[in-house]
Order: sequence, then C-alpha cells, then structure tokens
Amino acid sequence: MTTLRHYARIYLLIEAQYIKARLQYRADFIISSVGMACSYAVGIITFWVLFTTIPNLAGWSLNELLFIYGFYLLAVTPLQVLFDNIWSLRIKVQDGSFIRYYFRPLNMLFYYVSEVFDIKGLVQFVLGIVVVVYASAQLHLQWTLPQIALFLFQCWRSPSNCESSRPIRSLSSTASFE
Repeated sequence: MTTLRHYARIYLLIEAQYIKARLQYRADFIISSVGMACSYAVGIITFWVLFTTIPNLAGWSLNELLFIYGFYLLAVTPLQVLFDNIWSLRIKVQDGSFIRYYFRPLNMLFYYVSEVFDIKGLVQFVLGIVVVVYASAQLHLQWTLPQIALFLFQCWRSPSNCESSRPIRSLSSTASFE
C-alpha cells in the first residue's frame, strides 16, 4: 500500500528534477523572477498612487491595504507554487495528451500536479513577507506568538476558501462539446 511518506519522497524527487531542468536556463529564471516582482510592484505602486490622491478610502489607509495585499501574496503562494499545472489540465484533456498519465504507475493526478513547481512563486512569497513586515511596522502591530500562529493558519486556510474552486469552475465553464 502506498503511503504518504512514499508519495512525499516521490514528489521531492520529481520536483528536484524539475528545478534542475528549470535552472539550466538561469537567464530565463532571473528574467521571469524580475518580471514577477515588477508585476507585484505595480500593484503596490497603484495603491501608493491611489492613496496619495485619496488618503482615506472608505476608512482604509494605505498601510492597511498593503497588509491585506501582503497577506494575499502569502496565502496564494502555495497554490501557485504547488498547483500551477492545474491551469493547463483542460487543454491536456481536450487535446488528448493527458492520456500518457494513465500509464504511469502512480496516481495520475498526483503525477500531473507534481510535474510543475513554479519557482517564480517563491519571489511572490518573499515579497509577501516584506510587504506584511513593512505594513505591520507602519501600523505599529505588536505580534504575539498566538497571533503569529493564527496568521500562519489563516494563510494556510485562505486559499481553500477562495481560490481552490477556480480551476474547476474554469474547466466546467469553458468546456465545449464539439
């Protein structure tokens, strides 16, 4: 019987090979990481521009929204890093290339999801930490151990509330039967 330990070992082996293959093209990794950082920086700049003209938007300050933005970045990082391949599942099923996963000696969805590890999501994780720390300092938040534990739990729990159904909805809403 396959166990969680067995699948965790296989997952780490698959991811190690994927990361080695991606890091062979270092310029691509660096350029895409800088691109990701710039796209998130544009979001932060948008907040800054908005709040320089409107200092108080419906009772929210710039630092409060930066804190929420940083929380969002941290909350969606596991989905982006670990399950990024789900977005192309519909295409693989429609064009018939998903059939190759049926012949693997593993659970086909596990192997499919394990094939891709979005390294650029780690940039999102670091930026999320920086934004949360900055906003916390600006808001003069005093963090205690229970509050940190609750924050980490909410970061872990949040994607299951809002993001986990997106691939399924996009798969069912865009499927065509031709």
